[in-house]
Amino acid sequence: MADVISMITQDHREMDQMFSRLKENSRARKLLLRETEAMYIAHSRAEQEKVYPVLADELGDKERAYQSIEQHHEAEQLLERVKQTDPESGDFERQLRPFVDAVTTHNREEENEVLPKLRESLSKSKLSELAEAFTERRQTVLGRMSPSREELYELARELGVEGRSEMSKEELMEAVRKATEGK
Repeated sequence: MADVISMITQDHREMDQMFSRLKENSRARKLLLRETEAMYIAHSRAEQEKVYPVLADELGDKERAYQSIEQHHEAEQLLERVKQTDPESGDFERQLRPFVDAVTTHNREEENEVLPKLRESLSKSKLSELAEAFTERRQTVLGRMSPSREELYELARELGVEGRSEMSKEELMEAVRKATEGK
């Protein structure tokens, strides 16, 4: 298993891709926003519950841990505003921008300050242990928040995905993702 630093960085890159898809694809914004929310909340909960306590307690950087948690809360409030905006309206991107900016700023700071500190201060086994705990918590939250097969099927229908009635939830998710990329 990869270490927690690689996993967090990979999540950050996936969020960047999701932000691009949200901006570029107005047809699937409702589902994309739900996916983005699920991924962001799962990532945040995993960091807050598994990584930041290590930063605060074992590395003694309580201030940075609390600052990171506060940044997560601020981004979640901005996300709520985005969710209250009609994805088809012209106001959507104006509401989306502050959320994207908050998350990307947080991610950049984390990659420049927090992750190097973890790499320098923790053993490889501790980083792997954290990766396991991070992944478990992230997957638990994602499982509760991900769209249902029925929601994915409806979007696949709207997007004209062929063979959708025979697809599993995971296959529908991938087909919808492919259908919305670059549009």
